[in-house]
Amino acid sequence: MNEDIDIFEEFKERGNRAVDDVAQLAIKNIAVLKKVFEGAGSPSKRIKNAAGKTLQIISEIAPQKLYLRFNYIVNLIEGEDTILKWIAIDMVGNLSGVDRENKINKKFLTKLYDLLSDESMITAGHSIETLGKIARNKARYRKEITTELLKVEKIERNEECRNIHIGQTIQAFSEYVEFLKDKKPILAFAKRAVKNSRNATKRKAERFLSGF
Repeated sequence: MNEDIDIFEEFKERGNRAVDDVAQLAIKNIAVLKKVFEGAGSPSKRIKNAAGKTLQIISEIAPQKLYLRFNYIVNLIEGEDTILKWIAIDMVGNLSGVDRENKINKKFLTKLYDLLSDESMITAGHSIETLGKIARNKARYRKEITTELLKVEKIERNEECRNIHIGQTIQAFSEYVEFLKDKKPILAFAKRAVKNSRNATKRKAERFLSGF
């Protein structure tokens, strides 16, 4: 992809099919990266969503490129656009590995803990996944993150949503359980999930426990 290409036109024409190409270009060219950030604020839903997805990809393969815009990402989490909120939550997990200034601190983590009981099960699910990544990358918070994630099975939701979240929590635990000295609470959580009525969650628990 040529660096002089109109990023907004690419997003208009190709939507999410353009995001991988634009992400690679943005990593190399700061001007393109700035345009991607502009796109995330576009009134066009197609441009906005594609720009957001591009930022998510960048956070996966070159998180250091986005670290200086951490406050911008936090604002997306606190904003009204649900798609960008989910993307921003995921981005925080990816940025946790380069968080040299401890921007992902106890105060910030409280925001994610609160989202575990958000009325949107999708928002809660993204938060579960991100907390697992943060726990993997930031040892100082593993104990408290574990404590909060263990509460997921008791959060008031309909049974199916709760069961989905239990499965997601097991996946989050798999991100960092190897680093824990005391694995008993997590293993007990997974053992309870083996009896879960949702087959997908049951299988996740079985696979998780097979490693111990």
